[in-house]
Amino acid sequence: MDGLVVGGHGQIGLRLPRLLARDGHRGRGVIRKAEQAGDLEAAGAEPVLCDLERGDDLRPHVGTADAIVFAVGAGPGSGRVQVSRTFGRRADVPRDDVALVLLECLRAPNTIGAEFELFEGDVPAREAVRSL
Repeated sequence: MDGLVVGGHGQIGLRLPRLLARDGHRGRGVIRKAEQAGDLEAAGAEPVLCDLERGDDLRPHVGTADAIVFAVGAGPGSGRVQVSRTFGRRADVPRDDVALVLLECLRAPNTIGAEFELFEGDVPAREAVRSL
């Protein structure tokens, strides 16, 4: 699997590639600054230098990706979450849990094209993703 994380130097951007590499997959992280490359490499990711705010074209880097992730989140996680297809709630989600759910989404065929919100919860991440 080839995952491309936009926001590759952020907290989730550095967590998800570790999970991908652990499972033998390819993780790439989009960064704006060349000096961030070493941090991504240490996390097991290939750095992709592309400044979207400056108007750089991401398309050349997307071609081989099985999944493209725009990373967000806050705090350490528990591995237990809640997912909802009803939109509009707002709550913090631990970064570790966001990265774990993203990894589970990459593994689960039922998430292709799926849209959902993610929250802290009581359901193991794998089970929550498979319930979508």
